[in-house]
Amino acid sequence: CPCDPVMWDALACLGERNLLLLWHALLLHRQVLLLTDATDVLTPVCEGLLALLYPLRWECHYIPELPLESAHSAMPMFELLDVPGPF
Repeated sequence: CPCDPVMWDALACLGERNLLLLWHALLLHRQVLLLTDATDVLTPVCEGLLALLYPLRWECHYIPELPLESAHSAMPMFELLDVPGPF
């Protein structure tokens, strides 16, 4: 829900400048990769960024949490970042 206070608290941890830079990058359909040790705020931050796009919708790849490696493959999961988007 866009009115979720946890999501807005998570966005506040980015700071105004970083929040605007990320929002701008999303509006331009740029790839965005968020790295953090605080995985409990990662998904609320991602959901908050998508909520800021309203009334637009994010139509590209969206993986809120990406493990470093797959348990079933030796392929690093970061290779998923090179998969072409829907343009």
